[in-house]
Amino acid sequence: MSGSVGKSLEHASNTVVEALVKKMFEVHDRRVQRESELLQLHDSITRDLEKDIIKQYEKQRFNVPGEKGEFAITGLQNNNVVLTNDEKRIEIPLDKMDSLLKPVDRQVQVEQKSLEDENLKANKTLHSKEVSEALNVTEATIRRYSQTLEKNGYEFDKNDQGHRKFKESDLAIFEKTINASKEKGLTLDQAAKMIVESNPKENISEKNNEKSLNVEQKQVVLEGLTQTKKDEKAYADMALGKNNVELTPSDKISQKDLREAKEINREVSQKIEKNVQENSKTNESPTFLPSQIKAQLEVLNQLKSLSDKEILSSFKDATKQSKVEGKPVPQLYKENIENIVKARIQSSKELTLDTAIRTQENNQKLRSELREIESKINKNMGVLYQAKLEQKISPEEYKKLNDNLVQQKEQIQERYDKINQNEKTINEQLKVDLKQEFPELKTEKLSLGESIQLATAAYTMTNEKTIENLRNFSLENDLKGAINSIDKSTKEIQYEINEITEMTFSR
Repeated sequence: MSGSVGKSLEHASNTVVEALVKKMFEVHDRRVQRESELLQLHDSITRDLEKDIIKQYEKQRFNVPGEKGEFAITGLQNNNVVLTNDEKRIEIPLDKMDSLLKPVDRQVQVEQKSLEDENLKANKTLHSKEVSEALNVTEATIRRYSQTLEKNGYEFDKNDQGHRKFKESDLAIFEKTINASKEKGLTLDQAAKMIVESNPKENISEKNNEKSLNVEQKQVVLEGLTQTKKDEKAYADMALGKNNVELTPSDKISQKDLREAKEINREVSQKIEKNVQENSKTNESPTFLPSQIKAQLEVLNQLKSLSDKEILSSFKDATKQSKVEGKPVPQLYKENIENIVKARIQSSKELTLDTAIRTQENNQKLRSELREIESKINKNMGVLYQAKLEQKISPEEYKKLNDNLVQQKEQIQERYDKINQNEKTINEQLKVDLKQEFPELKTEKLSLGESIQLATAAYTMTNEKTIENLRNFSLENDLKGAINSIDKSTKEIQYEINEITEMTFSR
């Protein structure tokens, strides 16, 4: 009897154990199945995100250094961005895409072509006959107007024979002078004087600026000296050996001035070297890729690189969130990924903006230091020149010291060029990002400061990204710099059209 009961209990126990084991396997299988479904869902969301990115930029083309033709982004594989064109498929490392990819901006190409045409037109030389025909006056009248304008301070470009070379800007001045004379009843001289004084930008042509710079360069050794024409003659006589010429104590340089002039070479070299080191800290590899593309591809790459454990952990968090918000887990998981992408894009753009602001501030400091160094060089060039005239240093020593200072000035110019290039690089990045959000913006002529003003407003506003909303936001927050930049980038072409139209009708 007891044996029978024992067997019955053993059988029941085995049945329970078998049921529990079966249940455990079923739970495990369901968990594995569920995990597999979640992993597949993650892969599906990732593939959809990749397709969306590719579709978003399907019309965008990129140039790649060393490769012919233009490429389109077609995928992301093993931490590499995949690009293809009709002839070739290439892969570049994701972490090097900043320096290797440059978007082909059709709008910028159009703007650049327009600028080239404008510059070509502005620099085209017009003969007096062409000018007279355009204004419907005689060539003799053009000569008379030219002489009167020159008398009142206006400068025309001239060839080697001294003949005037007219340009479009000169044509506009002639028109304004004629109109002022007719409409306001002024004499030619009065009209010319009024137009020259009221058009300082047109009065000073690029050539005149270059001329001024050349004169300044030739006279730079005299900077800091206040000698009169009489003193200059005295120095010249002394240099020719006329020792009876005497200088007053105030004209003569002190031994201290001369010693400082000789030592300035070493001091300047040290300051320039320090400036170079500071400048090199801000020089970064060129980055013209929109922050949005970079951020999206970085997030996509992270999603593709997640381990199964990391993916399931993310879904676990989404499940907890689902109980609170009452949304399906797949929907929440997808929304979380989209929010990560948006946050990364915003962070990337703000990082570029912060870099631009730091770059501008640092470069202002560097420029100030360079101007101070350059001023000291110019002053000491003058001291050395005067010392040579006073025969306190030999011509050979003067040449050696002066040549070194000239070389230092050339190095300073190189520093200026690198600073300008540094600003141009970061400005291009800012303009690419702005263009990505506001395709209608004409960013070609924006300075770094103007791009910073616009980007600051654009990244702060939270409503729909339109130029109208950007301008309203700038008005509401009294961002005058941003307002001016918006006006410049959106109305510039209209101003040019209006001006051309007005000139055409006035003719």
